[in-house]
Amino acid sequence: MSKRSSTRLSGAKKIVTRLLEFSRQSLEERTLFDPNSVISRCVDLVKHQALFHDIEIIQQLDPNLPQIIGDPGQLHQVFTNLLLNAADAMGGRGRITITSQPNRAEDGVILTFTDTGSGIPAPIRDKIFDPFFTTKPPGKGTGLGLAIVYGIIQRHGGSIEVASPPEGGTAFIMKLPLDAPAQIHSGSVNISEPGEDYDHVL
Repeated sequence: MSKRSSTRLSGAKKIVTRLLEFSRQSLEERTLFDPNSVISRCVDLVKHQALFHDIEIIQQLDPNLPQIIGDPGQLHQVFTNLLLNAADAMGGRGRITITSQPNRAEDGVILTFTDTGSGIPAPIRDKIFDPFFTTKPPGKGTGLGLAIVYGIIQRHGGSIEVASPPEGGTAFIMKLPLDAPAQIHSGSVNISEPGEDYDHVL
């Protein structure tokens, strides 16, 4: 193995180690809060950025949404990441619709972020939450954003799914319980060491 490859893999191992530690952490904060308020703050944060000038953001938030217990700071990261991903997928032009509703069947809430981009092809749909997986050109993406989103949602005891209909667009559907567990002992994100093509997924 060349010195460059050895150095590259060493750096990769450090990132993987940090991801493993991240996926097993407990929540930094557990407090009662309104998910609608966190979503609105995220929208206010990004809507004035240049990337969003030609993007319409529609918030269809249920005013009767119950409050949940969890870490609002970490969920702020999740929502901001999804907004940025959607804007990037649409090339800075289109519409993002955010909905919230009670999940009475599972005693929680359902939050959905939908964009009008080209969608995610079926063959890669199961890979988008894998660390280091990215469809962006070299140097344009780390492939870590959605893996971190997945980890945060899991630590809240929730789930996240992606839907991309044939006519286009992508929806990320998050289900969160009313009370996040105090600690998640293990993560189910499949974190594997990148190989020789490490440069191509960053």
